[in-house]
Amino acid sequence: MSDALAITALRDRFHRVRDFRLGSSKKATVAGAAWSHRFDERKPLATSPVICVPVTSSENRPYLPIGLLPAGTALSNSSFGMPVKQVWTVALIASRLNLVLNVNGSDAEDSWIWRKAEA
Repeated sequence: MSDALAITALRDRFHRVRDFRLGSSKKATVAGAAWSHRFDERKPLATSPVICVPVTSSENRPYLPIGLLPAGTALSNSSFGMPVKQVWTVALIASRLNLVLNVNGSDAEDSWIWRKAEA
């Protein structure tokens, strides 16, 4: 922790987080000011690897930027996460075919997955 505090940008960020948490009316958030360098999220974390997909991406990109993160990773609100048991799921989601299907068939009732599920 002392190494992180030696970096001005990190130290400033930790202080701003601490001040923000101290200004909260929620007791649990105020208590979290004591560890302003850590997430203060109470939601359960995945026990298996997590596929991470950004909320915002360019439709001009020929691929969907995704990542596979280790179990227990906390995600921010700038990404979606999906725990997976089998890593091959990453290949399916990152595939060009999936991107084309989701861009061209974004209406759930018209998508091939929806029709397949109804069959």
